[in-house]
Amino acid sequence: MSAKSISWIESNFEKLVVVIMLLAFLVVLIFQFVLQSSAVEVGGSKVPLADAFKPAERAAERLQSQINDENPTLPDAIETKDLAAEFERAISGGLLDTTEFLAIAEPLALEVSGDETIASAGEFATFQPPAPAEPTAASYRATLDPYAVEQIEGLAEFLPTEQPYDTPWVSVQASFDGNELRAAYENDPDGPSGPVSPLPRNWWSQGVGVLAVETERQKRGLDGSWGPAEPVKQMPGTVSLLTDLDETATNYRQLETIGAQAARNEDVILRPEFVSILEGESWVPPAEVPDPSEVGGLKSQIRTLERRLASIDRDIERKEAAKTNAPDRNTGGGDDRSPGREGERRPPTRQPADDQTQTDPRVAAIQRQIDALNTRREGVVEQLTDLGWQPADQVGVADAFDYTKYTHEEPLLEADEVQYWIHDLDVEAGATYRYRTRLAFVNPLFGRKSSLNEELHELADAKLVHSDWSGWGEPVGVSWDEYFFLTSASAGDIGNIGKASVTAEL
Repeated sequence: MSAKSISWIESNFEKLVVVIMLLAFLVVLIFQFVLQSSAVEVGGSKVPLADAFKPAERAAERLQSQINDENPTLPDAIETKDLAAEFERAISGGLLDTTEFLAIAEPLALEVSGDETIASAGEFATFQPPAPAEPTAASYRATLDPYAVEQIEGLAEFLPTEQPYDTPWVSVQASFDGNELRAAYENDPDGPSGPVSPLPRNWWSQGVGVLAVETERQKRGLDGSWGPAEPVKQMPGTVSLLTDLDETATNYRQLETIGAQAARNEDVILRPEFVSILEGESWVPPAEVPDPSEVGGLKSQIRTLERRLASIDRDIERKEAAKTNAPDRNTGGGDDRSPGREGERRPPTRQPADDQTQTDPRVAAIQRQIDALNTRREGVVEQLTDLGWQPADQVGVADAFDYTKYTHEEPLLEADEVQYWIHDLDVEAGATYRYRTRLAFVNPLFGRKSSLNEELHELADAKLVHSDWSGWGEPVGVSWDEYFFLTSASAGDIGNIGKASVTAEL
């Protein structure tokens, strides 16, 4: 069988397909660019591709000719206004029909390098915080916890060089009215119609807080006169926001931040805790310390009752020892041999059941005496407790006062009474002092010279504003390191004064 030959078309079929596709593509190109001219739609009509930008050029030329026309055709009935007259009429009648204005921003100002240029400046009321109330001071003495002394830097310089850290100190307590403080911020000395405006609220509302309590004292001399006022050193371990203030607050924004920090930390700034006490009475605010005129008699009563309590405790201790050493007659006193015959044993004594054990009369008598002493002891402890006495093993265990009594739930500027206190450790035993306090606040004018009249520029340099000093408080005496107490005295025999005697305790 002969082989079938392949035709030319079959062997070149792929090439024919490629040629046909190329011819079709050429036909399309010729039809698009030769037989039919290219056009685009501009402004609702078709124009040749080469003339696409000519409508825009013609429109631009028309606008340019209108701009260059020195005598353009004006529209009819143009209404004109005398803006200067309207402005004068508006400001002569007041901008708003109200007596109060809300400050929504700081006055506009233009600051340039070199000499300060003021585009808009105003006259504002100054901020003068109210003086706090006259303080109350009280004297204390206790032994401080050595662990606390070690942990608090700088505390040791106020204490003895070695343990026990027994030391006196004075605490000073005072208060101020938050409503009066708000009135100082909102002060408008000449009323709404006067030239002096109250401080814009946004100048002070973010920094309302007491940055520090400053305290001065005077020491009474031997002749009864008061010495010069001297500042009271801040107790180590307490918070101070005045440290490095020149570096931490270089503009009013940073100063406002420090004021806001003072508001958040009011408790630790205004009412700092005292150092942990190892031995002695727990600290309470000066307002809760008994009046000094009553302390002498009170201490005398407590001291007398403490001696009575110590005597009762000694008697109880002796009675307990006597009861322990008393012979037990239920066992015959120890040896069960008969005393009559040497080496002969006596029949064992029958021991009664537990509920039938008969107490030795001597032991029973001692126990009755112990019960009576315990009853007397309870009575003495009750008298001491009524006088404010605390057992030594309970000192410092529980809070000695209700701290919430001295805080406020409402905002600072709405509180009728804001309490604060400070502690003066740098006191001399036996000396008498009196104290006064004032408060430090953020200056709302600081850094705002461009918004102030020139007369107020000097006030804008200070970062702090202080309240006036309070009045001097009542004198307070610091306890002595040593006291002598006369505990007994005897006149001796009549006519023989040599037998007279006095007993004293140090």
